[in-house]
Amino acid sequence: MKILYEKSDFPEPGYQDLQKGVECINKDDYITALKYFKKSATYDNEPALVLTASFYYYGFNNNKRDTKKALNYYTKAIRTWENPLAQFMVGMMYIEGECLKKDEKNGTKWIKLAANRGWSDAQAWLGYNYQYKLNKLTDDKESEAWYLKAFESKKAKNNSPLILCTDLQLQLDKLTETPELIHSHDVLNMGYYHTPSKLALAYISNESEKSRKDQLKKMFWYSVSGTGNLYHHFQAYLGTLYFVGVSGFEKKNDRALECFKEAADIGDNKAMYCLGCFYEPTKKIEAFKWFSKSKEYGNTESLLKMAEAYYHGRGAEINYKESISLFETYLRCQNIYNNGSIYNMIGQMYANGGYGIRQNYTMAMKQFNLAAELSFKKGFTNLGLMYAKGYGVKKDHKKAYEYYKKGAEKKCGVAKVLLEIMQKNI
Repeated sequence: MKILYEKSDFPEPGYQDLQKGVECINKDDYITALKYFKKSATYDNEPALVLTASFYYYGFNNNKRDTKKALNYYTKAIRTWENPLAQFMVGMMYIEGECLKKDEKNGTKWIKLAANRGWSDAQAWLGYNYQYKLNKLTDDKESEAWYLKAFESKKAKNNSPLILCTDLQLQLDKLTETPELIHSHDVLNMGYYHTPSKLALAYISNESEKSRKDQLKKMFWYSVSGTGNLYHHFQAYLGTLYFVGVSGFEKKNDRALECFKEAADIGDNKAMYCLGCFYEPTKKIEAFKWFSKSKEYGNTESLLKMAEAYYHGRGAEINYKESISLFETYLRCQNIYNNGSIYNMIGQMYANGGYGIRQNYTMAMKQFNLAAELSFKKGFTNLGLMYAKGYGVKKDHKKAYEYYKKGAEKKCGVAKVLLEIMQKNI
């Protein structure tokens, strides 16, 4: 991570120490940078006060967090400059009861002050908390208004400035911006906004000390930069609210599309996936294009959508080989769901053969068994069919009947019909 600046940006004594601190950051020397920021802060330099507070908050002082010192510097930045980032952080410290007595009302007051001064973290936080009626915010009609303010604030922030004060906007080096600011989905998922201290502590248990330090730095820059502003997936999330239509939000497809496209244009893979879902009912080829792009940008969910498209021939020609490859890649990913259905579809493809693969009843049986082990109803039904026809196994009507019965108990319509036919022929 590098910060771009001109020497003319640092005209006052406090700014001269700030400049030296910035130079240390560019050399990855955060401990020395903090020393210069503290010197600059003695002149009540606004960005120095905020940086010093944030360094203590995120633990760049010999890798130990000091929230008491962070609070002191944030408070001074508020008292001297009414700094919105400092207001937001103090509000969050009240909300969490960190270094301050837990007080949702007081915390919300500080966060609203930051929101009214244009800090999009605070605006998005208010939108989310009004939507889900958290922290004693009960009017879900307020949710959309705050989300829209945050959305517009993000659109207005260009060139990745560090929003630390009103008269100085440093910039992140474009060459290093992207890898440093992209966060892990395990830390911050779309639709669930972690509070800053949880971000600061997110990697405290990492086995690798270097990895933990690197992640904390990412979270720090992520929280103070105009690009990240804590909610990297915010536009995609806002689009989802309009697309689905939830409490406090009227369903608006045109607004959803605008949000998805805005986020997709800056490389958000979740937004690309959402565009695929948006077009899927009516424009399957367009949907497949967006799922493909989302996959290229690392979205796991798109693997499933593309595999299903190749399986059914929706938006792409039927291709069992590609479908199975994508399904298998998806199954290797963590936090997957509905894999009983996936095993069943793979089994169907092996049972049918063609479209790039050879018919293989042994593999089909293996997949149907995996589906049945996960209680997927069609897995039972297909096992029944395999035994009834003697495909890959010795024909066994008794086992076929047992599997049809299990499928019928799981409310599989095909299994019920096949079971009735067998009962009539007994």
